[in-house]
Amino acid sequence: MNFAQIDIGLEYIVIIMALIILYMLYFIISKDAHYTKNIRSIASVVEELNKEIFFLKKELAKSAQKLTDTQRMSDEEIYQEIERSVYDMVQPLKGTLQEIHQDIDSLRSEVELRVAQLESGVLSPLLSTVMMMKRLSPCISRGSQLKRSQKSYTFQNLKLNLC
Repeated sequence: MNFAQIDIGLEYIVIIMALIILYMLYFIISKDAHYTKNIRSIASVVEELNKEIFFLKKELAKSAQKLTDTQRMSDEEIYQEIERSVYDMVQPLKGTLQEIHQDIDSLRSEVELRVAQLESGVLSPLLSTVMMMKRLSPCISRGSQLKRSQKSYTFQNLKLNLC
């Protein structure tokens, strides 16, 4: 009985051990499926990153090739380009300044002409007045002498003395 009881107990222990092993097997398989799923998603992300890195490297190579293909301007070329730009901007200003200079010259000549006309117009009456005063000064002095002497003369008498 001892052996029979041990056999029955042993059978239960073997069955329990078999169930534990089956459970562990199930647990390992389910975890393996879960980990495999996660690894696949990580692998797909890594694959996409690799593709993106490849395309970025390709674009970088193209950009570097374009930069080496295009020639940079030398300092002399830059200076000449700046000089041309400044010349193009100054030309309209130069023309405008020349027109303004011509206008100022024409205005100056007109003003000088008008001043000369005004001076001649003012001077000629002044000169004629001064000349008349010189010519009339003897008459005026005679007139003042006549006034003192109280003699009366007519305008025609004075005129005769002047001529």
